[in-house]
Amino acid sequence: MSSESIFNKLREDGILQKDEKLDRIRSDLHYTKLWADAFWRRKKQHSRRVDPEIAILDKLDFSSILEIGVAYGRVAYKIIEKFPSISYTGIEVCSHSADYHKQYSKNKNQKMNLITDNFFETDQIKQKFDIIILPMNTLPSFSYKGLPNLFESVKRYLAPEGKFIFSNYKLPEIINEKNIDEFRSNRNGEILFDKNTSDRLAVENYQVEYYTTDYGARSTNIQLYHRLNNEYRVIERELFWTQLEYITKDNLLRILEQNGFLVECDNSSHSTVYIVSKE
Repeated sequence: MSSESIFNKLREDGILQKDEKLDRIRSDLHYTKLWADAFWRRKKQHSRRVDPEIAILDKLDFSSILEIGVAYGRVAYKIIEKFPSISYTGIEVCSHSADYHKQYSKNKNQKMNLITDNFFETDQIKQKFDIIILPMNTLPSFSYKGLPNLFESVKRYLAPEGKFIFSNYKLPEIINEKNIDEFRSNRNGEILFDKNTSDRLAVENYQVEYYTTDYGARSTNIQLYHRLNNEYRVIERELFWTQLEYITKDNLLRILEQNGFLVECDNSSHSTVYIVSKE
């Protein structure tokens, strides 16, 4: 869609308000306090999630883990509780997540090393790890063109015999117009509370476009964040562009192999788990 078409669609559907233009929409959602607040307030929903990556660890011998995108530490402390003798480091790009990590970890017996920085640019990682993990189907949040950068960064910090473990949605071998509707969700939302704060977050996800690509499909979304007071009046409003890249298994295997990895797959859960090692 052209910028003009997107603008008109957002106006018609009430996403953009009367005096707002396309440049009102930001692209830095994952750096903001709004994102950290929302992710923290979903912790009860998160607690019910089955993490298939953790089951893979039972089959491996390791003493150190680096988690990419650790947020407040939900996955980290599940792993540390199960493997209490390991060294665990988490890196998180959102500085606002650090306070929530402190809250979440204060009643835990085990500790982890939290690095607040960009995984691709950091100079704070000083070692190599037996395991690097990217959990919770996070891969679609990375741009397709940026995957080689992700994989090169992983290789930089992965021990010679180490494993890179991540999950991805189970997708059809080919995404086409016959099955693409299964992945379309035009608009949804939620209101998020926290018992320790007086505000509410109203979060809406609006899908601007969804189309097939030669590697799978791409979704372009607008996410609206409204912070509301006790009377549900808006005290903060921000709009963000987000994009998801849905890469089919065959294409993902091809890209991994082209970037110098050996790959095993586990399909026993709701997602496909990739267990990747350097050649």
